[in-house]
Amino acid sequence: MKKIKFLPSITTVTMEKGKVGDWKSMVEEVDRFKLKEIGLFPTGLSGKEQRYRLYEALKKTSLEKILFVHLMTEMEPEELDYLVENFHTEVFNLHATANWPLIYDYSKYASRIFIENGKTVPTEEELQKFGGMCLDFAHWENMIRLGNEEYDSLMRQRLKKFPVGICHLSPMVDEPIPNPFVPQIIQYDTHLLDDIEQLE
Repeated sequence: MKKIKFLPSITTVTMEKGKVGDWKSMVEEVDRFKLKEIGLFPTGLSGKEQRYRLYEALKKTSLEKILFVHLMTEMEPEELDYLVENFHTEVFNLHATANWPLIYDYSKYASRIFIENGKTVPTEEELQKFGGMCLDFAHWENMIRLGNEEYDSLMRQRLKKFPVGICHLSPMVDEPIPNPFVPQIIQYDTHLLDDIEQLE
């Protein structure tokens, strides 16, 4: 049986009008809980300078590895090199490239990059170019609750054909809430965990 590892993660996006999360307090928690390995979602930070400030803060903690990083297409390949060399990062993910077109050539790390199902299901063409799927359970469940049968069907098809290299597990709420960036979009998945049962 394959060993599964759950990683506590630092996220930089809140559900409050798309504001940047309080990553500095999360960095303090790395030390408070003596964490050695985490996942990292720097997607709420705009610009290389902000991300490197976060990386430098993490270097001063108990942290030994950032095993997973959620990429932004604005990240240059040298930033991936930095993460691998300094934090032993093993896997990355990207949003579907139809929504977030690539700017840089990530072929050096293609086998370690997995494409996430978000509001859309990744195409077979893009999955073939990378390591496979980043399965986001909450995004999928959200689409099921919203009655999107086509999304559910396509996800089942993709999972039969492509490997899963990493998964995201986020809370689900009982009543729909507005998307923090596009309030007209209503959803059931959130980045704020109020109760452990929200992960069921």
